[in-house]
Amino acid sequence: MKRTFLILMVFAAVAVGASLTPGFSAQSSQSRSDASSELRIDLNTASATELARLPGIGKTVAARIVSFRKENGRFQRKEEIMNVKGIGEKIFTRIKANLFVAPESKSKKK
Repeated sequence: MKRTFLILMVFAAVAVGASLTPGFSAQSSQSRSDASSELRIDLNTASATELARLPGIGKTVAARIVSFRKENGRFQRKEEIMNVKGIGEKIFTRIKANLFVAPESKSKKK
């Protein structure tokens, strides 16, 4: 009986401590999700630093995206980012709402 009570007290202390920890709540993780969903990045103009802000994209993959763009030209569709090593369907699904491909400006088409 004492053992059960002790286990419940430890569990309660951990639960209370976790809820008092700054940044530890379902709402804060939701806020991070909302912040990333507000992020909109043009695949053809974004720097590696900007691309690295996407969820699941670090500095290395961001640099690969920029290199891919330099070697292969402009992205025509955002799905083409899956041709970059390190970006599969799972990551694409997480970031696709943050990506767009702006039409090429007429002055650059000449």
